[in-house]
Amino acid sequence: MKKKFVIFLAIVMIVASAFVITSCRVPGPDIAYPSVHYITDTRVNLYWDYETRAKPFTVYFKEKGAAEYQVIATDLQVPPVGRDVEAGKTYNWKVEGGNGSTGGEWEFQVQAP
Repeated sequence: MKKKFVIFLAIVMIVASAFVITSCRVPGPDIAYPSVHYITDTRVNLYWDYETRAKPFTVYFKEKGAAEYQVIATDLQVPPVGRDVEAGKTYNWKVEGGNGSTGGEWEFQVQAP
């Protein structure tokens, strides 16, 4: 009888431990890890990592200090998004997922030639 109780107790502890471990995990963001790839001195591609559940994407872009973002892509299924830029300027961008997730406000500066 004592052996069955110890086995039962061990099973309960294993199940409880598994529940605690899985319920305490903090989920990562659906949209993260931005990167800017320079195609030319005046053209960039904007990339980000994402969870599939975040699709489709809307991408916003602005020159730093501008009041409002411009929508540069809607209903986008996968990155990248291309954008013309000017040397010496700083830009902000962000991405919104179709599931309500957001990534950004990210910033990059275009180096002067």
